[in-house]
Amino acid sequence: MLELNLMALLQDAQASMSMADVLAQFSGFFRTFFVEFGPRQFFTIGALLFCIGWYGVLVRRNAIAVLMATEIMLNGVNIIFVAFNRWWGLKITRAAFTAAEQVLSPVGQIFAIFIIIVAAAEAAVGLAIIIAIYRTRRTANLEDLNTMKW
Repeated sequence: MLELNLMALLQDAQASMSMADVLAQFSGFFRTFFVEFGPRQFFTIGALLFCIGWYGVLVRRNAIAVLMATEIMLNGVNIIFVAFNRWWGLKITRAAFTAAEQVLSPVGQIFAIFIIIVAAAEAAVGLAIIIAIYRTRRTANLEDLNTMKW
């Protein structure tokens, strides 16, 4: 509801509101964002981590920094998986062939564990490749590694 009020304020060209009224609306939005506990905060943190990692992959020239940025991206995805599972993973299923129990489906946590395992393997193999390249070429700069020569 608050988001609709802000959009109406921003889209209404004839609104004669002062800057203080607009800032009061924004401060109310930020207050509810930081006080209320819900999936929105987790999705925001996960998306922020993913964007920071994406920026690191695009901008960095050092191969180790690119690997670390990739790990940050995977951690952002893990947060989003666990948040989805926490808020929308409750499934009413037949546990042990009875319909009387509500069981939490651990699909989000299982995906997160698989991502952690794959990220650990990726880090180990990637670091081994970077060390092997560094031993032969004496650089970990990605721009210097543009040829496939032995």
